[in-house]
Amino acid sequence: MALHHLVCTVRLAVAAVCPDPRQRGLLEIVRPGWEEWTRRHALPLVVIERHPRPDAPYWGKYFPLELPELRGFDAVLTLDNDVVVNPAAPSPAEGWDSTRVKIADERSQFAHDDERFLSYYADYDLPPPGASPRVLNTGVMLYTREHAAWFATVHGAWRDWREKFRAAHGEAADAFRLGNDQPHVSAALQRDPTLWEPLDVRFNRLWWSWWEDGGRRRELPLKLYAKSMQLLGRALPRALVRPLAGAGRRWWHDALRENHFIHVAGSKSPISLYALGG
Repeated sequence: MALHHLVCTVRLAVAAVCPDPRQRGLLEIVRPGWEEWTRRHALPLVVIERHPRPDAPYWGKYFPLELPELRGFDAVLTLDNDVVVNPAAPSPAEGWDSTRVKIADERSQFAHDDERFLSYYADYDLPPPGASPRVLNTGVMLYTREHAAWFATVHGAWRDWREKFRAAHGEAADAFRLGNDQPHVSAALQRDPTLWEPLDVRFNRLWWSWWEDGGRRRELPLKLYAKSMQLLGRALPRALVRPLAGAGRRWWHDALRENHFIHVAGSKSPISLYALGG
């Protein structure tokens, strides 16, 4: 696929697709940091509260440029609603070759283990994109209108795959696996290395990778602590819960000091610690 470099200055917007109340609830926690960061970089923040592709909820992040709200923009930085932004962070668009999708490679966050990534694609009955595959994390991406047209072809291929996967697995076909966009987009990008460039991992640092730090800390105690703070925060006044969340606030301070954006993929309970003063 030939992509033409944009000669003029790229008109860039920051966009999040949050079509349901739960997603918007998470966004309201992280949004103040997003707004401070976008003001610093003079970037518009556009929140889409409907599905750009109603038949494929997880795929909405690839199509906001089709909507009237983004008609005046050439490119978009898409953020999942569970991404926490350090307001002092630089822009991921600095030095971007806009002929390529800019996206983070998870290999930079985990030990080099081919089996880990081979099994990821096997879970979706997908052939791995090479003998030593990667997982490109779609929670933070930079791309242009020309890439959006390419994403549409990947979306079409996914729809065909979905029918085959459903037929092969029947009632055992997990709804998340049926809808998940990331393995398909990740594999398709890797089949043509000219389509993507690596995003500094500090712009899409997975919380669990940062927390475990190569096995130094265990995940389960954090999940239990974060979930308990989340439940207490719903039942008690904030002033009573906040002192109990002091350790969580310090962890968030450390994580954001060391990174630009933190992505709380998977369990969302650590966002409760951020909400209590992260």
